[in-house]
Amino acid sequence: MIRAINLCMRFGKRLVWQDVSAEFTSSTVTCLLGRNGTGKTTLLRCLATLIVPVSGEIIWFNQFRWSSAAGLWTNYINIQHARSEIFYLESSVRLNADLTAEENLRYLQTLEQVSVSRQELHRRL
Repeated sequence: MIRAINLCMRFGKRLVWQDVSAEFTSSTVTCLLGRNGTGKTTLLRCLATLIVPVSGEIIWFNQFRWSSAAGLWTNYINIQHARSEIFYLESSVRLNADLTAEENLRYLQTLEQVSVSRQELHRRL
């Protein structure tokens, strides 16, 4: 489970969003809808730990917490393991329509030099 609590994000003086709270549970699909430029990708990048919000908290699996007050992840050493549980694929990545979902993910794993067993990949799909 990933929880976002009162997140706020700015790029310079531009407020992207504020007071965003949400909970994402395992084995669910969530759809973020909105016009271009409203911060959907920015929120996903925050939740995937690729960028950090200006304020608020992100809690991963009730073990790892980003706190803007502290300015860091708690249990930082294990955050790399937690990141291995998330697969974030931006819309700018073009998938090959001639490949299966598994084949596309294997190809992307090769590019990113990430190794996940076939069984683990199937569990995550």
